[in-house]
Amino acid sequence: MKPRLKNLIVHGAGLAMAPICIYGCYPLGISYFAALSMAYGDWYFIFPLVLLGMAAAAPILSVVKYGVAMILCVILSGIVEERKGICSKGQMAFICGSSIFAMTLTEYFLFMKDLSYLYYGMAEGVFAASLTVIFYQTVLLFIHAGEKPEQEEKVTVLDAGRNKLKESAQVLSKLSSCFGEMPDKKEVLTKQDVEEMFQELSQTFCSSCEKCHDCWQNHYFDTYKNTYDVFHAIENDGAHLANGEMALSRQCINYKSLTAEMKRIFNKTKTNMLWYNRIIESRSAVAVQLSEMAKMMGEAAEEIYHPKVVEDGRRDQIRKKLKNHHIITEDISIIQKKNKEEIYMTMHVDWKKCVAVREIGIMISEICQKAFVPEQDSRMLVGRESTSVLFVEDTTFRIVHGVARVAKTGERISGDNFSVLFSDDGQMTASLSDGMGTGIRANKESEMIIELLERFLEAGFCKETALGMMNATLVMNDQNGRYSTVDVVSVDLHDGSCEFVKLGASYTFIKREHVVETIQMESMPIGLFQKQQLVKTERKLEDGDYIIMVSDGVLAPIPEEEQVKVMENLLLEMEQVNPKDMANAIMEKMLRECGCDPKDDMTVLVFGVWKK
Repeated sequence: MKPRLKNLIVHGAGLAMAPICIYGCYPLGISYFAALSMAYGDWYFIFPLVLLGMAAAAPILSVVKYGVAMILCVILSGIVEERKGICSKGQMAFICGSSIFAMTLTEYFLFMKDLSYLYYGMAEGVFAASLTVIFYQTVLLFIHAGEKPEQEEKVTVLDAGRNKLKESAQVLSKLSSCFGEMPDKKEVLTKQDVEEMFQELSQTFCSSCEKCHDCWQNHYFDTYKNTYDVFHAIENDGAHLANGEMALSRQCINYKSLTAEMKRIFNKTKTNMLWYNRIIESRSAVAVQLSEMAKMMGEAAEEIYHPKVVEDGRRDQIRKKLKNHHIITEDISIIQKKNKEEIYMTMHVDWKKCVAVREIGIMISEICQKAFVPEQDSRMLVGRESTSVLFVEDTTFRIVHGVARVAKTGERISGDNFSVLFSDDGQMTASLSDGMGTGIRANKESEMIIELLERFLEAGFCKETALGMMNATLVMNDQNGRYSTVDVVSVDLHDGSCEFVKLGASYTFIKREHVVETIQMESMPIGLFQKQQLVKTERKLEDGDYIIMVSDGVLAPIPEEEQVKVMENLLLEMEQVNPKDMANAIMEKMLRECGCDPKDDMTVLVFGVWKK
């Protein structure tokens, strides 16, 4: 049934029930009015309909009595909504019954009615309250009738998409396992490698010699031992090579040329082993990437195609409240994500004036009794055209950051790069990368690290997955022995939990009133090893805390054994509140330590954490 026809039937029922009399009372009209006010919110339209229906059959005094009672229902329910944010069906039923009894009591005192009249009024109030709940549930069932098959079809489509994505994730996971079962790297030459070297030596160099048969057939063991000693000496960078050549000269007439050929064969075999290890590393890196992709796709399948939809009375309460402000909601979904909720709404206004999205967030917050705000980059206004907006829970904390940067003396550009990223789920992720060396090349390396990390995080990867895939990519890429450090700080702005991840990075400091804590973790730079262990630790932040991230060059002017103590004392003595001023003060102090002649790039990041 079309929504317009449903609305016509629902409102027409109010007009039909209003004149129904029960023992001289007309409770059906006011009960239906209260129920429809909750379900639709357009009391100003239902009110004249019910009054018109009563006027057709009821005495004028009864019409006045129930009309005033309906006005009382509107006023009292509005007060409850103003204070509590919502008016539940139980509260509305109580208000309806109380309004009827209040009018009965007024009539009793004005017209000196019999005491039994009060008892009838109490009974009518209880009956009207019960009818309000019954009518409310009936109206909701009628409004949403026919939506279930559509919902089931939607769920079926979502299940198909989720299963398809999960199947793809399983394929990637199996492929990752196949790559993971590849042979391990070679640390030394194997027995097969040694045999192949001897075979190549005898079949290429010695085969053209007239004494080949005598050496490799009649005196095989002596030849094998002497050549093995020479190979061993070559492997040990020429140690005892003269002794090996002397023993070989007693048997071989071309021992000088033979030694040179053995060096060539050994170096070729060693190079092949290095390339073999490189291929194994690349395959292992691919296995890590495939595994991370499979994990990400599995999580996406659950998050996108199987959201945890919250089914409670808030959707109808939101719909009603917004309708009172001329905002028509076409669809409302309340989705549970971890410990937070998101509300996705499609809506439009039914008159020419636009409504600010932030004002709609305030209305939703009053009903849900927790703060909701539109996501970043959402539309600012809702007009007559359908608009979809995602509302997310507002964060408890806010963060302001400041930065100070100085390049090494003689360099035009710093080799350090940083990023500060805020996500819609209330996460702040700050990253600082120090490229190896200084200047343009170091800047390009650290810039690539930061840009890759930003892209991974914006695509929905967690930082562990992002860093793992970045490390695998850098291992596969020939870095020519140049590596970058990575320092990552992630703060949950809802509860203040903070996680630190370091890959070869310098210290991080937390300043809290008169205490400074140093975060230090032993780890290697990113891209150095195929299996990189992520070292991380967690802390709980409080209102007024500061997080200070520094690159290696900031503490370089101070002797290593005194770096932590000097930095902690400096932070304790600071009176600056603004993070930018604090970063500048730290930089000025360190520049004085090095005589304003920095030997390395210097970057200071300061984050101030405050409750909203």
